[in-house]
This record gives sequence, C-alpha cells and structure tokens, in this order.
Amino acid sequence: MILDLLKSGEVISGQELAEAVRISRTAVWKQICRLRSEGYRIASTPGLGYALKEIPDILLPEEIQAGLKTRSLGRKIIHLSEVPSTQAKAKELAEKEAPEGTLVLTEKQTRGRGRRQREWVCLPGSIQMSVILRPRIDPELGTHFPLLAGVALVQAVLKICPDLEPLLKWPNDLIVNRKKLAGILAEISSEPERINYLTLGIGLNCNCATRDLDPQLQEIATSLQIESRGKISRTALLQALLLELEFLYFDYLDHGFEPLRLKWKARNNTLSSRVQASSSHKILEGLALDIDQSGGLIIQLDDGQRVTITAGDVSIRS
Repeated sequence: MILDLLKSGEVISGQELAEAVRISRTAVWKQICRLRSEGYRIASTPGLGYALKEIPDILLPEEIQAGLKTRSLGRKIIHLSEVPSTQAKAKELAEKEAPEGTLVLTEKQTRGRGRRQREWVCLPGSIQMSVILRPRIDPELGTHFPLLAGVALVQAVLKICPDLEPLLKWPNDLIVNRKKLAGILAEISSEPERINYLTLGIGLNCNCATRDLDPQLQEIATSLQIESRGKISRTALLQALLLELEFLYFDYLDHGFEPLRLKWKARNNTLSSRVQASSSHKILEGLALDIDQSGGLIIQLDDGQRVTITAGDVSIRS
C-alpha cells in the first residue's frame, strides 16, 4: 500500500502515509527501509516526506502483478534471487499441487538446463522463468507447447520492441538477426492417457550488453538491449508474455493446434530453408517443407524422400 501511494510521484509525508495505511509512523519507516533494501530508491526530505525516485530492475511479484491482466498465469509468483533451476523448482511445486499458472522466477540460475540436458547460460538482466500448466489433453500433444511458447514470445517482444523482427527456429528458439534471443523447454509429467502437469521454461535475454556475453557466445547469442540499443522494462515484457501465453493456451485448448500452427508458420525462419538436422544419431540434410499436426518438422531430402523429425538439432544452411 505504501508503494502504491509513493508511485503517485508526489512527495508524501510520513504522517500522511501512516494515516492512509493505518499504521504508526515508526512502522512506515520500517516499511520504507524494507523497500529500500529491495532496491527501491526512495528519497526522504525532512519536513516534507518521501518520494519514489527509482524502481529496481528486479522481477518482484508486487511489480508484476500490479499491471498484470491475466486470469490465472502469474497470479501466484515464486520469486527467488538464486535457484539451481526454475524448471526443477516448478516441478517440485507442481508435485505439491501448486495451481495452474504458478510462476517461478529467478535473477540467477546456477544449473539452468536447455534441451537434451544441455547447460543454459543465465545472462545478467534476463528473464528466467517456468510456469506450471495442467492441460487436459493427451500426453502426445505436449510437443505443441514449445511452439505455443515461441509464438507468445514473438508477440510479446513485438509489443515492447516493435522495430525488431523476431523469428522462430524449429523447435524452440527465438532468433533476432540470426542470433539466439531466447530458448524454451517444455517438460511433462503424465500417465498413459492424461498429463498431470507441464512445466514450461523460458530463458529470454533482455538487459545484457555485448560485454556481458562470453566471447564464444557473441557470434550466436544476443539480447533485446543489444538489438534495440537501449534497456527495456523486464516487468512490462513479462506481463506481455504472460498475457500472450494465456491467450494462446486457452485458444489452443478451445480450437486445437491448427490456428497455432498457422501463427507459428507466419513467424518462422526454418520452413523453405535448407537445413541440417541431427536426429536419432543421424545427420539429415534437405529442404524444410512444413510442420505436421504433431509439430514435427517435415524435411525433403536430396533424394526426394520426405522424413519427419520430432526432436533433434536443426541448423539453417546457406
């Protein structure tokens, strides 16, 4: 409540805050100290009061939920300053019956994972998150969710950085100017005929400069700050992402995969390109034609044969 009052931009006296919140002036001072410890820059002027000067670039639940327009996604937020893996934490919470839409956020992952158990490098100023979903669908349809998250990422990035041209590389990468901006990881706990829960992990590079990237990553990775030449509001971006995710998720449950499939195709950089794919210990090369109803990539090999891969690594060839 004190934070909401300070966000008016005006100087407010301790007495006014105490009366508005119905606590003592000493209690107001304690809460001001707590806000300062979380990174809020609050100026105090004797005889006048307090003024909010700066909001920290930290994904605090209070800041996210203040402008959040979703029904369920992000209505419960677990924010951790450091965690081995948001996916592991989300799984732990899901096993304890955490509600659908529960969001796990961290400023730093020490053992972040990408696809196929690869390490995910957590860059400073990024969004590292996992959200719990409980779709009532067949487990085999879980392959749709990396594509769903990819479309949501594109639409959210365009809302915050409309001058960029983000593209989707099959199956789970967000690309800007041929460099990786984000990765997606969907993991499922299921029984033969139903999904118990799905954890959707997203790592999105936001406010990191070129100097923050390891030299080996500078040729293949980028961030929104680098591409847009300025810092962006991670809170606003996350709010937009959760809203896009929720809309696409419920639309998918109501109308199936085809509308989502068309949206993904409209924003991808893989189809109609020559690709090299590694799948089941084989190297395949050919023309990427389409994605099928499972989300698998259809490739026409040089001998004319068509194959569909549902997992693997794909690179775009010149």
